[in-house]
Amino acid sequence: MSSFSFPALAQQITLDDLLKRVEAVEKKNADLQQENASLKAEIQAMQNNQAQTTQAAVSPQTVPASPVPAPANGLNFVTSKLKLNISGFLRVENVYSTASAATAGNTQVSNVVSYVAPHGTIGKAQKNDTISAQDSTFNLNIAGPDILGGGKTSGKVQVNFNNPVGSSSAETYQPRLRLAYASIDYDKWGVTAGQNWDFFAPLKTDTINFSLMWRAGDFGFYHPEVYLTDHWGDILGGKVTTQVGIIDSNDIYQDNSGAPVVGAYVSYTTKIAGKDTTIGAGGIFGTSSTSTLNVPGKNNNNIYAEDVNLQVKLTHWLSLKGQGFMGGNLANFMAGPYNTSIPGITDPQNPQYSKPLQSMGGFVEFTIKPLQRLEFNLGAGLDDTTNRGSVIASAADLAVMWSTNRSYFFNVKYSLTKDLTLGTEYQYLRTNYLDGIIGSDNRIDTCLTYNF
Repeated sequence: MSSFSFPALAQQITLDDLLKRVEAVEKKNADLQQENASLKAEIQAMQNNQAQTTQAAVSPQTVPASPVPAPANGLNFVTSKLKLNISGFLRVENVYSTASAATAGNTQVSNVVSYVAPHGTIGKAQKNDTISAQDSTFNLNIAGPDILGGGKTSGKVQVNFNNPVGSSSAETYQPRLRLAYASIDYDKWGVTAGQNWDFFAPLKTDTINFSLMWRAGDFGFYHPEVYLTDHWGDILGGKVTTQVGIIDSNDIYQDNSGAPVVGAYVSYTTKIAGKDTTIGAGGIFGTSSTSTLNVPGKNNNNIYAEDVNLQVKLTHWLSLKGQGFMGGNLANFMAGPYNTSIPGITDPQNPQYSKPLQSMGGFVEFTIKPLQRLEFNLGAGLDDTTNRGSVIASAADLAVMWSTNRSYFFNVKYSLTKDLTLGTEYQYLRTNYLDGIIGSDNRIDTCLTYNF
């Protein structure tokens, strides 16, 4: 009897188990049907919402526009279809000098000096001390959309307040446009148009004095210009870059000539004796016309210059750079005496025979950076009027035009934080005027700069 009871028991258990499984399957099927119905309802709701959104996009006037929320705390914000970035620095500086500095009209207070003021204007030994924030600078950097062929578009606007306007009791500083240009760049070439630094003389000194060493060997300024840049790639183990373009010197006499200034520049970057080295050479050529001065005949004076420059990374903490130039009629390119009324020196008896002032000069600078936060710069520069012995000029011209202008400087810059820098600079200026008067200036500039 026992032998027949086990199969019966096994059969009974199997049937019960099957019934339970069938019941579980039926319950699970009911749950799935309920979940399926819920999903269908959600899909239908999404389809209805999408249809409403599409209708609003096609006929926006049928859907009232949502108001733009007001900024928090009542602050305004700037929007653009392009990517914008604001950068620059806020600077307060104290300048002490032992002689009068040459400024626009020699009446306004300015921290930007490049030569000692003529003795006939404000006195060669007039001490002064100024505190100002006029060199604070704002940049609006623009990143535009990519264009056909993978080109990148960009732009920049730069403004500072180094534009002093004198009054009877105070000085005010108006905004001054420095840079405003747009660029299209590809891997091998690019085009830049607008007001930018002169591409044919790119090297600049690292002075705290905002005028760098202009008219004392630091040649080149910023002007409206259009130029093409070509990257030629590796040639003889180095990289070659060329630039060609046209420039408006902002000189009325150059504008009167009916043609812009033409410029070119080439640079070669390589390693010499294991040191990173860049060698560059550039030049300009144009014409200025004095025919609007009602003098007999038409007098044209060429604007021309050649410059060479060098940058060498001697060690990880020591670098060298320098520039040399020569040319004529370069007042608007920060070379040669500034206080000339026409592009050249006029023969009082024959004003149509004016001669352009010819200049040559250059600068050299060493940068020492022993620590990440600490930097030293020292340099010297010279601007020499080479044809001073052959020009005919009035006594008034001789009193405001120099034979040589020299400058020497040393500064130290220390980063208190990543964005806050303390700097101090000593600069010596010596200007030899054509009438024999010599002016000298000892200048101490201390500044605190917050970069943003």
